[in-house]
Amino acid sequence: MPTALISLAFAFLLSATSVFAQEAATLPKGQILQSVRAYAEAIGCNFEMDAKNIVAFDVDGDGSPEVIALFTVDRGCKGGSGTTANDLAVLTAGGPRVDQFFVDPKLSHFFGLPRFIDRIYVKKGQLWFDGKKAAEGDLHNFPSLRVSSPLKLVTTDVPLPNGTGRSVRHYYWRSVIDF
Repeated sequence: MPTALISLAFAFLLSATSVFAQEAATLPKGQILQSVRAYAEAIGCNFEMDAKNIVAFDVDGDGSPEVIALFTVDRGCKGGSGTTANDLAVLTAGGPRVDQFFVDPKLSHFFGLPRFIDRIYVKKGQLWFDGKKAAEGDLHNFPSLRVSSPLKLVTTDVPLPNGTGRSVRHYYWRSVIDF
């Protein structure tokens, strides 16, 4: 009996990792979109996403790629002009079914990027984005200057304000180029 359970567990792990062995074009984008939508609606409203902005990328360097999705949301449902912005979701497969994906909120933040990002993609083993930023004289919602840059995951330890000397590890994505 234990041999059968071990074989079943091994088969499950192989099938789960095989999801990420697929090219980005063959990822189960419907299931990924569903997971990203649920996450986005938990943190805000006015969710939008283009399925072309789903890529497989090894975030943690363990040789098994995660899925990264770019989406637009109004964080906190502030409403008004200019409150929606791009956001990233880092997803992993798991659960009882191979096609279930879960957003890892601790890895799903970015900082210091242009407000308008058109796409994310993998190039030469790095995660990249293409977007636009405002040139002098541009209207706030109509930037004209095209930009692109690799992204890197930054890890920082933020000290807790309680005087214990303890800290909390914080992760965020940042452009290699300052904008």
